[in-house]
Amino acid sequence: MTITYTVTAERSGRFWAIEIPEIQGGHTQARSLTEVDVMARDCICILKDIPADSFDIAVSVKLPTTAQEHLTAARSLSAQAVAVQAKAAAESRAAARELKAAGLTLREIGIALGVSHQRAHQLVH
Repeated sequence: MTITYTVTAERSGRFWAIEIPEIQGGHTQARSLTEVDVMARDCICILKDIPADSFDIAVSVKLPTTAQEHLTAARSLSAQAVAVQAKAAAESRAAARELKAAGLTLREIGIALGVSHQRAHQLVH
């Protein structure tokens, strides 16, 4: 079983401070976020004297509080949007089925709903 080290990266001035809590002295830095994995892996290899391919890394980026709040809000809004979109689709299907039950043709349903007759067919079925 391969061990996974948790790596935390946090912006510190012009660099990214990297912490590996499972390893005593597990601290290093990187110039960019794209270098965090490589620098953390090198640090672990040196401090534990193990090969680079003998473990995995799980990188966690610590964002400033306000940025994290915005990200949390964005994720919440995205989840709400998915739910609302699903409800809107269900309502469109219900409308199309009701119109079909009332005797409208697929072309008429398409015109009434502002969609193609092919889309009306999909909504009905």
